[in-house]
Amino acid sequence: MRKRKDYLKPPKSPKGHFPYKGGRDINPWVYNRRLSIIRKPLIMVLNNSEKYLFFGARMVMNSFLYLVKNFNSGTLSVGSKKLKKVLHTIQTEKGTPFVNSIYKWGKNTIKNSIFDKEVEIGISERLKASSNLGDIDVLCIHKPTKTILLLECKNVRSGRTAMEQYHELNNFKEDWIIKHLKRFNWVKDNLNQLEQIYKLQLENYKVKAFMITPYQMSLPFLKKDEHEIPMVSFHRIQQEGIDVLL
Repeated sequence: MRKRKDYLKPPKSPKGHFPYKGGRDINPWVYNRRLSIIRKPLIMVLNNSEKYLFFGARMVMNSFLYLVKNFNSGTLSVGSKKLKKVLHTIQTEKGTPFVNSIYKWGKNTIKNSIFDKEVEIGISERLKASSNLGDIDVLCIHKPTKTILLLECKNVRSGRTAMEQYHELNNFKEDWIIKHLKRFNWVKDNLNQLEQIYKLQLENYKVKAFMITPYQMSLPFLKKDEHEIPMVSFHRIQQEGIDVLL
């Protein structure tokens, strides 16, 4: 254990490890820091030429449980590109049950409507486009109100600190919302393809897009933008019904 020359500058990472960076690795009040003691429960103290290793059995056990929990949830902070790819796959798989729960709820609850899930838009997909735009997690054609709902389902939790809320804002504004807006605009311009697949006349139907999260997020209260796709919690939809989207 050595005193840093500047507390805002991280220490040099061990040989063979990905280098530590500023910001998330060292800032206070940030969860999932790679330099947190919960990630590094062994403390080496140098006394002249001798080295002493300090640890607590309970702390080591808590560290192990912490690493397993964050790995299984796909939220572990890592530097390796290969490991990031593995964690991304885990996050995608984690989102599938959430998509299924919304799809099943709509199919079993909303009458006189068509529900579909994971509807791909791309060069060789059912909905054919000039480029791959990803999939619509849940698509609903609500016949009574002549409304097509495009639901992007994100199984995420609200940020617990200012830093987490900042990263949450960036994820939604600079990635997820932009991608969903592209699918939204494509569907509006290509209703004829939906007519062929679902055997319906969709003239005079309006198209709406939403971001769906399990519970209320802080983001809508932090940032308001007239071009932003509305964000609604699945909990609210279950409580108030499909009308909150229509």
